[in-house]
Amino acid sequence: MRGNSCVIVGVILWLALLASCATAPPAEESGAALSTEGKTVETPAMDLSGTWMGSLSAGGANLRVVFRISRSESGEWTAVMDSPDQGATGIPVQEVVLEGTALQIEMPNIGSRYVGEVHPQHRRITGRWMQGGAELALDLEPAAEEEVGMEVRPQDPVPPFPYDEVEVVFQNEAEGFSLAGTLTLPRTDEKVPAVVLISGSGAQNRDEEVYNHRPFLVLADHLTRQGIAVLRCDDRGVGGSGGDRATATAESFAADTWAAVQYLLQAHGDRVDPSWIGLVGHSEGGLVAPYVAADHGEIAFVVLLAAPGLPGDELTVLQQEALMRAYGVDDEQIQAISEASRRIYRTIIEESDRRTAEKTIRELSKSFGKSDEAIDAEMEIYFSKWYRFFLSYDPAPTLARLTCPVLALRGSLDLQVTAENHVAIEEALAAGSASSHTVMELEGLNHMFQNAQSGRLEEYAQIEETFAPVALEVVSTWILEVVGGQ
Repeated sequence: MRGNSCVIVGVILWLALLASCATAPPAEESGAALSTEGKTVETPAMDLSGTWMGSLSAGGANLRVVFRISRSESGEWTAVMDSPDQGATGIPVQEVVLEGTALQIEMPNIGSRYVGEVHPQHRRITGRWMQGGAELALDLEPAAEEEVGMEVRPQDPVPPFPYDEVEVVFQNEAEGFSLAGTLTLPRTDEKVPAVVLISGSGAQNRDEEVYNHRPFLVLADHLTRQGIAVLRCDDRGVGGSGGDRATATAESFAADTWAAVQYLLQAHGDRVDPSWIGLVGHSEGGLVAPYVAADHGEIAFVVLLAAPGLPGDELTVLQQEALMRAYGVDDEQIQAISEASRRIYRTIIEESDRRTAEKTIRELSKSFGKSDEAIDAEMEIYFSKWYRFFLSYDPAPTLARLTCPVLALRGSLDLQVTAENHVAIEEALAAGSASSHTVMELEGLNHMFQNAQSGRLEEYAQIEETFAPVALEVVSTWILEVVGGQ
């Protein structure tokens, strides 16, 4: 799969739930609900084969949803889903059931379902997108391929480039699989500093592609033009990289990052200065970078972009509160949801018996209106190895162990990693062993480091800018000063 399928869960689910908390009336009945028992495929009222597209509207965002539907010789319907405005393609669909004119499409991996009514005479499907207990209208019509393509953003670099670009494959020797990426190298006879880019949560490709933005492509282009080599890789299990994401945690991604550093040291020592290899981590990548650097003295510097500074359970509650305020949820609802969320997270962390934990979580979730369907979808996320690690991990002790120079940046409109996290990073670095540290808040930027108006999630897709020039300049200038000043 290409792109970040977790964005579908994150953005659509958040926009739907926040809109529901704030103002949404009860969903209309679609009249298309059906049972999948028996899974008998009846003769369809029309041939669904082809590309179908509609638009989800929630919280001011309009996100295209594309289903590519086909039918096997045995008569079974299959499909894959794309979200072109979020840069995600090939999202698996588990089941497509058509009974008469009633259509149901199941996507349990993102906790979603589409239920629709087929109108053969109009070549149209009317229906509802269901996710996390929320329902949004989603009507589908046939679409040509040119209508569903990924758009090019203005900052996407265009060849020819004034540097070398090399496609690379290297091994994570400890776990026995390969990682694929792109290395960009300045054209010079001198050895240059280098960085490894570490993406945020979810299945990310090497460009950290989301909403048709490719921030790591833009960042790599900028840094390489400034004389800094950049290695960016597909996450394990994504694109050209092997490995299994199902049981991976931040510790796993740290191992992948260290494999990337070793690759630079071993394969490109003729062009990369081995004493000046650094890490740049965005969001969860800003948790992984210190994890690697604290254990490996070969890391010369660390750049944290919207990084966690608090334990995951605290960070997540603060994120939820900031987002709910931004979408107009009243203080009483925010307080009730936050209290229930805190208890849910402590249960996940502390309760070893899953059946007991699930019972507690179900009761708490129902207290603020979640449906059984939504709760069932969330349980698999709650008890994933990755989520339990994230909730319980405190970045502060690791930050305090860093001995290299550190730059930490945050946008003032970041609603996902709030100001409290930035304060925690400052405190941990000040009390720790870093040779130097700079903590900065950049005015008017969101979690993606775009110039924004509110920081709300739907702006990520709506803003044409991929990465604010001021942020790019701060990062490159700081790295060059660190390298040149030693």
